[in-house]
Amino acid sequence: MCRLPLTASLLIALLFSLLGGCQLLAPAAPPLAAPLHHEHQLEHLLTLTHDGQQLRLRCVLETGNGETRVVALNEAGLVLVQMRQNEQGLTVERSALLPDTFPAEQVMADIQLIFWPASAIQASLPTAWSLSVEANSRTLYHNGQPVTQVHYQGSPWQAPSALNNLRYRYQLNLTPLSPDATP
Repeated sequence: MCRLPLTASLLIALLFSLLGGCQLLAPAAPPLAAPLHHEHQLEHLLTLTHDGQQLRLRCVLETGNGETRVVALNEAGLVLVQMRQNEQGLTVERSALLPDTFPAEQVMADIQLIFWPASAIQASLPTAWSLSVEANSRTLYHNGQPVTQVHYQGSPWQAPSALNNLRYRYQLNLTPLSPDATP
């Protein structure tokens, strides 16, 4: 009876280990942008695809008052990771199911690239990094080479979006589960 959660847990650990190991091959993630002061609260189904393996997580994102909170749960409802970013930096609480190499900063950078205003992302980028913005997409560059692409089907707060990390060869597909709670 416990095989499915154990299998899912092992798959999660494997995928995050692979993603964490990718950081050894390339420069660090882009620096994190400042947390948002606008209040947002939403849930997304996040589907991570890497090397033909898929992982589905329920993610809760809350922003406001200069703080960002992200909680990711597996299909069994177990909390795998909780991240909090404020002016002091990023703190991470991870489940024992996740390896120490879990790339928390890369995950937060991906979340910001999808949801933050382009101006906030651009303000945080050092010289080697740049961001191009089109009507329904964004591309992050490092030394002129595309690193990450995001494609939107509308507002990222209310419609599906997809992130393709060209450097680490993974894709994130986000599907909203709840409407944005912003008044």
